Amino acid sequence: AEFFKSMGRSMSALPLSILDSIINMTIQYMMALDQAQSSFSKATGFGRKYHGVIMDVEASTRHLGIAAADIDKATQSFVNNLGGVSQMSNQAKGQLVGTIAKLNQIGVGFDAGAKAASLFTDGLGLSAMEASKTVEELAMMGEAINMSAKDMINGFQQASTQLAVYGKRMQVQIFGKLAAAAKAAGVEIGSLLKIAGGFDTFAGAAEQAGKLNAILGSNLSSTELLMMTEEQRIETVIKEIQMGGTRFQDMDRFKQKAIANALGITDMAEANKILGVSFGKYKQNQELMKKQAAAQKKVDKAIADSKSV
Repeated sequence: AEFFKSMGRSMSALPLSILDSIINMTIQYMMALDQAQSSFSKATGFGRKYHGVIMDVEASTRHLGIAAADIDKATQSFVNNLGGVSQMSNQAKGQLVGTIAKLNQIGVGFDAGAKAASLFTDGLGLSAMEASKTVEELAMMGEAINMSAKDMINGFQQASTQLAVYGKRMQVQIFGKLAAAAKAAGVEIGSLLKIAGGFDTFAGAAEQAGKLNAILGSNLSSTELLMMTEEQRIETVIKEIQMGGTRFQDMDRFKQKAIANALGITDMAEANKILGVSFGKYKQNQELMKKQAAAQKKVDKAIADSKSV
């Protein structure tokens, strides 16, 4: 009661024009929240079932200036893309909806954010808080090497089908290193995953290692390549090709084609980018991302930095 009395005294001291603006903005704000709830109900048929969630998310993200309409869209994406929502507490729902709404503010998109959260809740069984923290960390990992949050999240979703055999932490770490390599080479992460995937079976690893050994005069072990993680395979192949002292771009075209063929690459322009990338630049990108993870920039700060006064 004392708080409201104090607020009343403070507001009474304001000029009428400012007080009028505050009242009008408050009314508009409450109407926007009501409109968001109404829009959600029409889109999902859930009535006011998520009213509490929408209000909680609004309260927790108010300092970030996220519009009520965006909270509505984030809630719709949450319902449409995540499984097991009926078993979640309102607190868990609010945690994930808030993350989806925040990710949209930095360019990820509602559905992309919701699908990323689903990978960790439905796919790995993480709690809402753990999933939110991991997705936000993933979104910001690429900042050090100028990879947008959108590219990081979309890239991870594409890679998840291949990296799902690893646990949460390993998936994120391996993906981060692949993203560093892809950025250094200027190619899509999927291109690197395709090369790494060629070593996923005993037969595939033996065939590809055998071809590379014959072309390069190297001694790559098919068993070791089979047991390596995806980013380790890429690193090993690039290092082996560059150990001969001749850059991939400087090899004759027949040798280039033979190496590319051994790795399942059909686009020679892409082969030049991947196999000719400076190993030093690749490792530098990895170190930058490692430092970024150690001093994680929060999504909240990224949103605040994107807002005008």
